[in-house]
Amino acid sequence: HLKHDPDRPLAVDVPVPKTTWDECWAFYRKQNPTGPEPLTHNEEKRMKIKGQEHGQISKTWITVNVKIFASDESISYSAQTGTTVQEVAESIAFKLGMDPFALEFVQKKNVNYRLMYMHEQVARNMVVKGIRSLKRQKMTYQDPKVIIGAGHLGLRAAMFLVERQEFDFVVFDRMYRVGGTSWMYQ
Repeated sequence: HLKHDPDRPLAVDVPVPKTTWDECWAFYRKQNPTGPEPLTHNEEKRMKIKGQEHGQISKTWITVNVKIFASDESISYSAQTGTTVQEVAESIAFKLGMDPFALEFVQKKNVNYRLMYMHEQVARNMVVKGIRSLKRQKMTYQDPKVIIGAGHLGLRAAMFLVERQEFDFVVFDRMYRVGGTSWMYQ
């Protein structure tokens, strides 16, 4: 169905959850109405290399500002000092529904810009490359959509796609003209 609501499940007879994303964050927003989103650090993800053991990681909370490259959009996280770039990338990628390793983080040091690696600790100000907006993008596919049949429903499906500003589709029909077989042989 072309008018599917992405917040509802596709399966039949599956109850739609009554909880929204806003309700999930409501308890946090009551305590911290203007503050950034919290990002917790998982120490178990840190590699343990024999001979290079480290002490306890700092649990001091800092504000991490992540700005999108060539955009005015930015997001702030409240994170521990030991939080890695990968954890920030996973958080952003989860929101946008994309691969966290497609993101690149850049830090400005003095007059130079430095590409940050996923295992490094976060900087207080970073720029992220690989996304254009903090809003979830519409899924794009390598191959266009195909509508088989240029009858009433095929043309209707094509009109819905044009209404949605999606022009990557092809309509196939076995006849030499559109309209289907409902009046072709009369």
